Amino acid sequence: MSVDIRHLFDTKLPEIFARQPDKATAINAVFLMEITGDGGIWTVDASPSGPKVTKGATGTPQTTLSIRAEDFQRVYEDDSALMPLYFAGKAKITGDQVASTRLSRLLEMCRS
Repeated sequence: MSVDIRHLFDTKLPEIFARQPDKATAINAVFLMEITGDGGIWTVDASPSGPKVTKGATGTPQTTLSIRAEDFQRVYEDDSALMPLYFAGKAKITGDQVASTRLSRLLEMCRS
């Protein structure tokens, strides 16, 4: 199941956040998504001060995920693919490691 990454972050995720703000803010983390190739950069605020998705790097994210678009596709389809990509050096996760564990909850919302 291929996803249009730009559509996901520019349109779909903000719509999901608008429909389910309590579920989004329960994630309680701010992510910077740096997706190279056919992707982009977004700040995803799934904290009580959000929820919102902003194009570009804004504020102070707790966790940054840097990944190629084709690898993000794999993670989007199966978030358990993230750790093998991380250990292979194909995904970089920096910042608050506790907040990074909440990334799977964000991806679950994306797929809803």
